[in-house]
Amino acid sequence: LAQVISHMVSPQFEVGCFLSCKEKDDHDTPGYNRSIDRLQNQLISQIMGEEIKYNTMDDRARISVISSRLRQRKVFLVLDDVDSEEQIEALAWSPNLFGEGSRIILTSRDAHFLNRHATASAIYEVKLLNDNEALQLFCWYAFGQPYPTEDFEKVSREFVTYAQGLPLAIKVLGGNVHKRSLNECKARLEKLRVTSSEKSIDEYLIGSYSRLDVVEKE
Repeated sequence: LAQVISHMVSPQFEVGCFLSCKEKDDHDTPGYNRSIDRLQNQLISQIMGEEIKYNTMDDRARISVISSRLRQRKVFLVLDDVDSEEQIEALAWSPNLFGEGSRIILTSRDAHFLNRHATASAIYEVKLLNDNEALQLFCWYAFGQPYPTEDFEKVSREFVTYAQGLPLAIKVLGGNVHKRSLNECKARLEKLRVTSSEKSIDEYLIGSYSRLDVVEKE
């Protein structure tokens, strides 16, 4: 949703930036958050329109560069998958950092974290997809169209029921049965019911799991 909103409204602003706080590179391990300096460098690069690295500066010095460039400009900034105060302080630490009319969207898996952040003017909790939305999403990935063929309708609805409205699960399951026969789809569904696991989904979620403390993991 944040990506769609960014794509739709960024042209109304002088500067539009979308920063993923959990994006990985070749040296990252699962669940590793990009370091603050790299996030700041990415923001500066998007402002300048070219790849720029300030490796010799500390965080506050980079903030000064960001502020000097954006203080009088109308900015639309998305910080995706934020999970620490340090990330906010390093990238959007003050409402006065950007020009009048600027907007900042934070996405996070931690509702309590957003509630603690005093500058948040509104919080939207993403809802699960209803049955019709889930079926359409599944069919786009499975069949390349928003509805199943007659032979696949029953098995498609069973996949959607299994996914329980979770977009990630629906996309993965739909993609996994793309161009497969009806019998292959039924066999994959039965396997899911027995194992209660899908490797592609598990691999995606392990990053979130690794960021929990011991009690939360339990």
